Amino acid sequence: MFKKKLSTIALFGAIALSAASCGGGNGGGGAGGNDRPKPGDMLFWHNFGGEYTNTMEKTILSPLYSNDGYNLEGDAKGGYDGLVKEINMTLADRTFPNIATGYPDHFAGYAHTGFPLSRTGVLANMNTFLNDPELNAAHQAKYGTSIRDDYYPEYMVENDSISYDESGNAITVGLPFNKSTEVLGYNYIFVEYAKTVNSSLHVPTTWDEMKLLGPKFREIQMSLNGKWLTYNQVDRETYNNFAVVDSNPGDSVKYLDFHENTNAATALMCWDSLENMFITLVRQFGSTYTSYLPTDRTGKADEHGYMEFYTGDDNKAKTVQAMQLVRDLYGTSDASRLFAPASFFGAGSTYGSDAFKKNKVMFNICSTGGLTHNMDPDVRFESAPIPYQDASKKFVISQGANLTIFDRNSVSHPEKYASIDEFEKECFKAVVKMTTGDYQAEWAVQSGYYPASKSATNSQIYQNFINGDGSQDTDLQYAIRKSCKLNQDEYMNASKNWQKFVDPGFNGSNVIRSKVGLIISDLTNKPSLSIDEILTGYYTDNDLKMYVRS
Repeated sequence: MFKKKLSTIALFGAIALSAASCGGGNGGGGAGGNDRPKPGDMLFWHNFGGEYTNTMEKTILSPLYSNDGYNLEGDAKGGYDGLVKEINMTLADRTFPNIATGYPDHFAGYAHTGFPLSRTGVLANMNTFLNDPELNAAHQAKYGTSIRDDYYPEYMVENDSISYDESGNAITVGLPFNKSTEVLGYNYIFVEYAKTVNSSLHVPTTWDEMKLLGPKFREIQMSLNGKWLTYNQVDRETYNNFAVVDSNPGDSVKYLDFHENTNAATALMCWDSLENMFITLVRQFGSTYTSYLPTDRTGKADEHGYMEFYTGDDNKAKTVQAMQLVRDLYGTSDASRLFAPASFFGAGSTYGSDAFKKNKVMFNICSTGGLTHNMDPDVRFESAPIPYQDASKKFVISQGANLTIFDRNSVSHPEKYASIDEFEKECFKAVVKMTTGDYQAEWAVQSGYYPASKSATNSQIYQNFINGDGSQDTDLQYAIRKSCKLNQDEYMNASKNWQKFVDPGFNGSNVIRSKVGLIISDLTNKPSLSIDEILTGYYTDNDLKMYVRS
């Protein structure tokens, strides 16, 4: 059964779904409700809305319910903030769900509740199930790997760095569910035109290339401001017959519209998330963002991790170098402005995608989980790996939610289960189903998120999708397919040496994250302050002082 808050169109075609009945009779997702096997009612709270809610029902929950007999009752809780608020309201009386989505800092808060009586607080210790011989034998027989080894290790780091046992060994409190990363999105039509002006131009792969080629791209961009760029489109990949015109060419010709843009109000590139920009550059230049060690988990009320990016001479020097890149990219004139934050483009610009769709920026680093925000009928979106500073530090951030199981200390159906451990084991099996194999592959194909497990990536369903010719794709479908292919061929290809990363979640990690994005804004808005002055200001910020190691 599934409580739907919204009805919309799924990403890969109009999917008409009738509302699921939550009552008796033949309710519950399309087949007879009372004649279905029901191992136990599992309450599943999540953050998804709109097309993702419908996609989840179609690809995971309904098949799981009808094919495997799991009666998952899903409930959308209005985004991550709404989900965390709802769960926090249930902690005192332990009426929280059995399964929920969340980020590492959310899980850290839940794990802290009840600690040190339980090392994982109100969350179930998944190590018990991940080490279960019977469960692993079944998974090995089906997929050729143990349950734990089926998940990509870069996605497990955040689930294994929240709770530790008395000996400092990691306790797994979640499994990866929906994953995305960042790419360098760019206006393909503009880049193809720029190549006709200067044949040496190509999409920059490193920050040195961005500083070298960026001014040339910027010069061409500025030559288009106040005008229209017309072209002929032969197919998805081929554009020719470019012309720059001073008057509106009308609907009879294809064009990019720059006529309302000025040099003073545009930049070459943007980055949707300034928080991700700060964290990624700190990593790429060899510094450390935050740390959370087993020894930091003391059992005290204020247990937390620490900021490290301006701690110690080495980290300080490398972070300053990273922030100097930001200032270099921002430049000192219209012609040298290779980067600007979204706020630069006006009050209505929250993300770089807003400026991208209006041709105010030609490049935008954005999440593959939100490509739809970069789509515009008149802008041809393409993606490439994000630039990196050093070939040995090709860091790109890993994003997305995980699934956790709550220890409710009660059994939903005591007539079926003698203990909470037995019921939680059944919940764990349902979570594994949702995150591996064909179930996860269908979810990834329909949602555009990347598979969290190797068995999902290797499934015929997913491989047929990413290797399809895309000839019938919409622009959004084409962009998602290409980004999934980029993820497999570049980011997940060991020979390319990319390192997908996520930093540890702990009580307060979200506070630090919300602040560091402001550092990027200060670097562009406060030119009179030195980089050291700006960074020192955040290390003495009242909200952050507790996260500075003494």
